[in-house]
Amino acid sequence: METIYYFKPIICLLDDYLLFKLLFKTDKKQLYFPKYPIEKEIKSHKQIQEQVHKLEKLFIDLNIKIANVNIIESFCLKQITKTEKEWSIGTGISLEDVRVEVKEIFPALYEMLSVFGSKQIRNKATFGGNIGSASPIGDTTPVLMAYNSVLVLKNTKAEREIKLREFITGYRTTQMNHDELIIAVKIPIPNKTEIIKSYKISKRKDLDISTVSACFNLTKDEKSIVKDIFIVYGGMAATTSRATKTEKFLIGKQWNRENIEKAMKLIDEDFTPISDARSGAEARKIMARNLMMKFYNDTNKS
Repeated sequence: METIYYFKPIICLLDDYLLFKLLFKTDKKQLYFPKYPIEKEIKSHKQIQEQVHKLEKLFIDLNIKIANVNIIESFCLKQITKTEKEWSIGTGISLEDVRVEVKEIFPALYEMLSVFGSKQIRNKATFGGNIGSASPIGDTTPVLMAYNSVLVLKNTKAEREIKLREFITGYRTTQMNHDELIIAVKIPIPNKTEIIKSYKISKRKDLDISTVSACFNLTKDEKSIVKDIFIVYGGMAATTSRATKTEKFLIGKQWNRENIEKAMKLIDEDFTPISDARSGAEARKIMARNLMMKFYNDTNKS
């Protein structure tokens, strides 16, 4: 087993606040500090940043206090542990550090993170924040679902695990309790028979929010019959969602263009997307169908 620790020379104030929630054993849904109210439940760094001006003076005071309380707790947020079966990635690690590490073993995740904002943003954003926000257009969620990742949740009393595929319950809602943190993501190392690829469509190739994203996990036999397939889309529903009808149709079928074209029509039955500032509903359906065909074409190249 190999463990890699990621600590920056300067303590991250936002990470310290997340540790404060855990270490000071609060059971309250809303935390209140003298003169510095937290107005809503905190689930990601983005939400913390919305409060940072109110908490700026408090953060300065908390840095030393938290470091002295139990610094060992921060290790679980800032480490990657590698075994033969899985990697456990701490949620406090920056997206850029994760991107560099996963290139060889989890290439689909690497490809998605490579078009996640700028390098400056990836150096600031954390692995856990992108998951905890439960955004339907979060870039990492479809990929991690395709890898069948497991989240490790912890409060001051216990630790539990839950599959990411079961974690999100609705629009920006999850099964995480108000006193829990996502401390790590466990990603199983794929079998050699699994073909996993991720895709993202946005108005610009880089530095942009997804309009539609997708990730596919395909296993087929020596005769090119689909043994198993997992298809998940972002930006097509209120949550990151699977194309269940499309999956059911393809299992047991020959992996060829004819069946893919039939499957593409079923995507329209799997989703009822909305129109918004990024795209219209019909355009989203077209994108989703085209990503299905792109995946088929890419698998034929490999």
